[in-house]
Amino acid sequence: MNRPLPGAEAQPVLQLDAVDKRFGEVDVIRGVSLDVRAGECLGLIGPNGAGKTTLFNLISGFLAPSGGAVRYLGRDASGLDVAQRARLGLVRTFQKSLLFGSMNVRRNLALAVLARAGTGYRWWRGRAALHEAEARADDWLARSPLAGLGEQPLAALSYGQQRLVDVLVGLAQEPRVLLLDEPTAGLSAGESEQLAALLAEQRGRFAMVLISHDVDIVFRLCERIAVLDLGQLIALDTPARVRRHDAVRAAYLGAQAGDLDLLQAQAA
Repeated sequence: MNRPLPGAEAQPVLQLDAVDKRFGEVDVIRGVSLDVRAGECLGLIGPNGAGKTTLFNLISGFLAPSGGAVRYLGRDASGLDVAQRARLGLVRTFQKSLLFGSMNVRRNLALAVLARAGTGYRWWRGRAALHEAEARADDWLARSPLAGLGEQPLAALSYGQQRLVDVLVGLAQEPRVLLLDEPTAGLSAGESEQLAALLAEQRGRFAMVLISHDVDIVFRLCERIAVLDLGQLIALDTPARVRRHDAVRAAYLGAQAGDLDLLQAQAA
């Protein structure tokens, strides 16, 4: 498991330098600059359509910036495709699962371990490396709420359990940076708490960037929070300061402004 070196918490592992993204005449991301430090959990919040998932697509290589640069481990990542970034430890989850529904949970996790090593499953079929990957998958399952479900087909699990598998697949790849895109979407309150507990256990081992509309979990887990609105970064600060930020409150007019009020009351 990757652990930050002493004092590495101040060193950025991921940097965005004035990143822009345009689709035709529409500016979707506008001049976003931020850094993610080794071992920190950074929250990324904002109203629907703010550009959060687009930003993840730019970081992970699914999209190329129209301007600016994404830097990973101190180098310009523009020459790295999605798979190369993942093998270097820049790993993401998705709002919709991309796993194999007919395959059991254990094998899905083992494939993630092999993918991190840059090898395909078929080449390793029956070999010692596959057994090692499955042993590591068992280890992740044992420390999760899914213990005992390794032989179950993914499709037989509840939606919430499948989302937990998605996160375990990310963790099994031993990330340096893990991008989590709405991991609590569609989960019950109990399932969301299980996921939050799993992520809390991993804090400090690697960097996490968390997109979620569940602002309570974001404010509890994250040391810093970045707020996007209409493709622009309008705040990047500690949870306590973001709660009181005027521009953030204006962006969250409506139901989620009430969430910020509740969080402020709980912190008082």
